[in-house]
Amino acid sequence: AGKAGGRAGGLKRRHRRWWRQLRPWPKPRGLQGKMIGTGPAAATTATTTSSNVSILQQFASGLKSRNEETRAKAAKELQHYVTMELREMSQEESTRFYDQLNHHIFELVSSSDANERKGGILAIASLIGVEGGNATRIGRFANYLRNLLPSNDPVVMEMASKAIGRLAMAGDTFTAEYVEFEVKRALEWLGADRNEGRRHAAVLVLRELAISVPTFFFQQVQPFFDNIFVAVWDPKQAIREGAVAALRACLILTTQREPKEMQKPQWYRHTFEEAEKGFDETLAKEKGMNRDDRIHGALLILNELVRISSMEGERLREEMEEITQQQLVHDKYCKDLMGFGTKPRHITPFTSFQAVQPQQSNALVGLLGYSSHQGLMAFGASPSPAKSTLVESRCCRDLMEEKFDQVCQWVLKCRNSKNSLIQMTILNLLPRLAAFRPSAFTGEDVHGRRHYPVKSS
Repeated sequence: AGKAGGRAGGLKRRHRRWWRQLRPWPKPRGLQGKMIGTGPAAATTATTTSSNVSILQQFASGLKSRNEETRAKAAKELQHYVTMELREMSQEESTRFYDQLNHHIFELVSSSDANERKGGILAIASLIGVEGGNATRIGRFANYLRNLLPSNDPVVMEMASKAIGRLAMAGDTFTAEYVEFEVKRALEWLGADRNEGRRHAAVLVLRELAISVPTFFFQQVQPFFDNIFVAVWDPKQAIREGAVAALRACLILTTQREPKEMQKPQWYRHTFEEAEKGFDETLAKEKGMNRDDRIHGALLILNELVRISSMEGERLREEMEEITQQQLVHDKYCKDLMGFGTKPRHITPFTSFQAVQPQQSNALVGLLGYSSHQGLMAFGASPSPAKSTLVESRCCRDLMEEKFDQVCQWVLKCRNSKNSLIQMTILNLLPRLAAFRPSAFTGEDVHGRRHYPVKSS
């Protein structure tokens, strides 16, 4: 019986081995336990997936580059790929690509390397407007940008703030809530105890939102005027100038809404009163403010009030700046062509002032939407204007007519200052005052108004 049982068991084992040889091998399973198909369709999918991974690696590598031009080029190529190539793929392939791309962007914006964070911001900027209104993806980008502020790198903060402005324009139904959150957060940072990074980030974000979504920003305009002057008196130059740039953007949008909001002229008077504080020695000592810093801030405020009080003066100024800039380009071309170092023949306060202004990086130029001589491209469908918005506030003009003599006395009193920031601001402000009331500077005033000499004593 034992031998018979052993023979039977051996036959069964041989039978099982024989049966396994005849039946087909089981199909391999994927990581999720799903069966991977065979045939031409599966082969095509695998090839497409592999190609997408390779392309994503190329984009990520370019965005991580330490070279500014390489990062900008990678962002433009990513935009082109998403706009043109990805639309030819299936919904499943497109979703898989975006999931992997979002992972790469998260790694970039979370990196400790400033260049990689800049690349992540450029990637986000290149995708704004071509996402098809995906609310989840827009919300994810909003969180990525929000977490970049504040930053130790001022260029990262400037790029992130500009991307926030562009994202607000593309947010559709989610824009109002998004703008309200960002504006309130920025104003809270201004109202809190001084934190240099937060203050700088706040003024940058406020400026971009005022420019990008003025209708939504206008709903928060009163809290803006209540808090922005804290940053105008900041000891750091970049924060003061950033705050005044935000003030300029806000004054433009209030000017554009004057016909409907004539009951709100106190914004301009409140702004003038803040400038007046900068020339008050007693008040400045009580607050422990540095004299040169407070005068610089006060002059910057006056410059903005005069700017929006004379649209014709601003138009003439822009024409002169364009002419002098063309002359500089021509002189440089002649110098390079002739091979010897001739100095530009025409130097004016306009060119002198422009020479000390910080130049935007090429990546920032691309993010803004301009095209440079090197062929950098616009990100998105609505490039920013090359020139400033020309507006004139009737309310502010009336105020400056009333306060003109006082403003001129303040400005000329500071004209012998040895502080370079004060000197450059006066060089920028004096032509505006002269354009506002030319007769006051030429001695031709027939109404007995004071003549203001601009020559230094």
